[in-house]
Amino acid sequence: MTALVYALGAALLGALMRRWRPDLSRRAILGYVMVVTAYFGAPLFTSAHQVPTDIPYHLLPWKEVLPQDRPPRNQLLTDVVWQMLPFRTLVRERLLRLEAPLWTNDIGTGQPLLGDAQSAPFAPLHLLALPLPPVKALTVAVAWQMLLAMLCMHALLHRLCSPSCWRRTACAAASEGWWRSPPGWH
Repeated sequence: MTALVYALGAALLGALMRRWRPDLSRRAILGYVMVVTAYFGAPLFTSAHQVPTDIPYHLLPWKEVLPQDRPPRNQLLTDVVWQMLPFRTLVRERLLRLEAPLWTNDIGTGQPLLGDAQSAPFAPLHLLALPLPPVKALTVAVAWQMLLAMLCMHALLHRLCSPSCWRRTACAAASEGWWRSPPGWH
């Protein structure tokens, strides 16, 4: 299901980019889709996750559930587990019940969901990933963001550079920073 939603979204993004920039070839779009798919292959095609789901298992009460055989891969990514996933879960539940995700009473004394950047209730790529559970939806949305960055960088470099320059540079320039994170969280 994850790969199917990703493929449909990638096709939609490719079609929209091609409509906006007709000089963007189908071959280039397919190439960028293949690069992103190769990078996110493990979480798209297996049960692996791109989000740091290993962090909670090092704190109580989850600490007693699994053996502590390794430390979390990146302790700096706690906001994904403690903020983004719970907020995205609340937003998804509300949207699927056709309720407006305005406020949550489930967190302390309450918190707005509508204007919160962590919940991002109406972010277009997150809305496209709504059929998926939040853990997989975050991965798919990030993959689409990377694809969109590559396609937009391709269009920009095509406009600014010579043909020998923009083909080689679009992948590297658009994906700067993404390649540094580990591709699969288990």
